[in-house]
Amino acid sequence: MKKIDLMLLPFWSPFIPPLGISILKSFLNTYGNFEIKTHDLNAAPEFLETHRTYMALLKKGLPEKYQGNINTIGNYLLMYHAVIHFRRSEHVPYLELLKELIYKHFNYDIEEEILWALDNELTIFYKGLSDYIDRYDNEIIPDVLGMSLFNGNIGPSLFVAKKIKEKYPEVKIIVGGGIFADQLFPGGPNFNALMQEMSSYLDKIIVGEGEVLFLKYLNGELDDAKKIYDSNKDLKDPVSFSELRTPDFDNLDMDRYPYISTFISRSCPFQCHFCSETIQWGKYRKRSIPEAVEEMIVLSEKYDRSLFLLGDSLLDPIITNLSTEILKTGRKLFWDGYLRVSKAAMVWENVMLWKSAGFYRARLGIESGSDKVLTLMNKGITKDEIRKTLKNLALAGIKTTTYWIAGYPGETDEDFEETLDLLRELNEYIYSAECHPFAFFLKGQVASDKWATELGVDPVFSDRLSEQTMMQTWRVKGSTDLYNNQKRAFKFNKVCEEYKIQNPYNFSEWYIADRRWKKLHNNSVPSLVELQREYKVVI
Repeated sequence: MKKIDLMLLPFWSPFIPPLGISILKSFLNTYGNFEIKTHDLNAAPEFLETHRTYMALLKKGLPEKYQGNINTIGNYLLMYHAVIHFRRSEHVPYLELLKELIYKHFNYDIEEEILWALDNELTIFYKGLSDYIDRYDNEIIPDVLGMSLFNGNIGPSLFVAKKIKEKYPEVKIIVGGGIFADQLFPGGPNFNALMQEMSSYLDKIIVGEGEVLFLKYLNGELDDAKKIYDSNKDLKDPVSFSELRTPDFDNLDMDRYPYISTFISRSCPFQCHFCSETIQWGKYRKRSIPEAVEEMIVLSEKYDRSLFLLGDSLLDPIITNLSTEILKTGRKLFWDGYLRVSKAAMVWENVMLWKSAGFYRARLGIESGSDKVLTLMNKGITKDEIRKTLKNLALAGIKTTTYWIAGYPGETDEDFEETLDLLRELNEYIYSAECHPFAFFLKGQVASDKWATELGVDPVFSDRLSEQTMMQTWRVKGSTDLYNNQKRAFKFNKVCEEYKIQNPYNFSEWYIADRRWKKLHNNSVPSLVELQREYKVVI
């Protein structure tokens, strides 16, 4: 019997058990005879502490006006830093590269004392990760190691691949994940740099949906000489949802997660220009709603949980039918997921139906308060529709988490002031808010080719820095530069502070956000503390 380990490395959200590898585990166990273990190192306390300390040091070393959205930008910095750290050598001017890396992200020359403190955190982290791998022995070493790669965990994942392959060359290493849809799209300069350095440590790279291709590999149906497989190109049909089984979270420590997770659909029926969901997942598909609700009940009973984070790109096409089906069961479930500003959400009866079925938090891509910029984005929504949607959801007591973009191509300072004005106007209807600097990828976004062809792009990193990170990042010509993006994010955060709008990244911040929401909306959904007390939610 083949032994398979499926692993998610830091740094990724520790609030839900890893859905991708848990679905893959249940699929492989259904159609094969394997011994499979899943590992989520994000939830390990020692690695969580690395992330907390790193972000705290970064905040300590940056003047307030340079912090902008320190959580998002700091995670990008950590991604690149983790790569150059494990690739450092005496032939590389490491400290100079680290200083350049931080300056490129925050437009600020950080003090050397903080540089070394940040670097020491990664030294401690990689020592702990190395010790974890060293605990493998010949009895438990897998035949195949599968890893999900995302922007946040590329460095640690490559570190583990290299270490295991050097120590156990017989282990086959298979990687996949969302990073291969944009940052490391096959054939691109970043991917080519990665392959030049890491090809000997990776046996297969799976792009897109991984279930069928992974099973084919285990059954010996894939060509050994072909390293890259793409589900959108190498499979006649995508995986049938009827073939997938309930996610298997066994052997994960479920007490570490406040949420449990599943999904009802993949991809998205919309084409926002900055998004990569449709590129990664292909055509939008959805599961049988009754089967999905039955699965939610099974998971709730098996793992003694009632709060779900649904992994769908967008709930809109299924939310009303989902709500109706849940109400039929009479079960008390709470669920959180991504929603679109829409005419359906402007109908009060719809929103109350959703809430009565347990809709707990709506995560909305607002993006901008400027109708001009919303049109450039191909969002298909207006400022007035944003107002009506947020008010309806908030007045029903549903938490509204909002995401915004600063520095979208074509956005002016005046346009961004419209965003700030809308944030001020709607503050009472916003549970939390996060402003992301616009990110461009050469491939993977709906409008990547359009921007590159019509506007042109410039590299951000120097040649020596991109060589060490194995990745370059680009900026659309004529778009807002890093310094002005930081200024916009700083202004956004100041408005949030003025109105006490949170951007919670830990449980204490969630508690503060919940208290504010309860004061604003008497009919609010339960706070996390109330859910913990009454519905067995872990916090």
